[in-house]
Amino acid sequence: MTHDLPTNNLLLVKPDGLSQKMENFARHYVAHGSVVEAYVHAYDVAATTNRNSLRATSYNVLNNPKVRARVAALQAATNAHAVMSTAELIADLEAMATADISEVIALTVGACRHCWGDGHRYQWRDEFEYARAFDEALAATKPLPDVAGGFGYRSDREPHAECSQCDGAGMHRVRFTSTDQLSPAARKLLKSVELFPDGSLKRLHLHDQLAVRMELHRVKGMHVDRSMSVTAHVNVPAPKDFTPEQALDFLESLRPTRPALAAPVDADAIDAQFTTIEAVPR
Repeated sequence: MTHDLPTNNLLLVKPDGLSQKMENFARHYVAHGSVVEAYVHAYDVAATTNRNSLRATSYNVLNNPKVRARVAALQAATNAHAVMSTAELIADLEAMATADISEVIALTVGACRHCWGDGHRYQWRDEFEYARAFDEALAATKPLPDVAGGFGYRSDREPHAECSQCDGAGMHRVRFTSTDQLSPAARKLLKSVELFPDGSLKRLHLHDQLAVRMELHRVKGMHVDRSMSVTAHVNVPAPKDFTPEQALDFLESLRPTRPALAAPVDADAIDAQFTTIEAVPR
């Protein structure tokens, strides 16, 4: 796995007493995690070099106190950089997960056309609206629209409880909020906008807040993913030779670990851990 190194100016300066090859070795090891690859990257290695000899030499360089100190400093800085990035990601996900979706889109209920019309008959907004409907009916030789309900209709008015047409339920409408009026958290919920050919709004796509919460749990380490399969290339004794306790100890021994730098590294032990275990995410 590759890790981006931080660009701290102090870390870019090679410490005194450390050769340039050692510096290159330490940086490549921290970035890529392979001792042998780091050695091949930093030193002149012949293609015919024996693999076992190369591995032993690589770990000798890693166990050099100056190299170990440099690796520890680079790892600490890399971890601090990753923590900052993770904190920013968590803040982003938390904002999305807790955003009020009604800021973006809201379902409203208002009066129907009959709620406040005279005698609960169809009510027009104004004379101009009625005139357009009158002309259209006349051109299509359809019955002329009734004007008995009067004028002054507003869709944002409360429904009339005694309306004979909607029984007080009113009309349901979806309202979208202009993006420049949304809070930063609500704007993060916007995924994409789909328009009709004339440029009018057709569909608004939002991020799934439940999926955002699940991703937040993963980042925080609160989610247990049981969908990973692990293939272990090891010699397994016959099950009949295992006691339950021995079986548990054996399974625990298969867990791969990253080499610690607190003490000199045992090349053979580390090589055994990393070359016999293959984790394949599903």
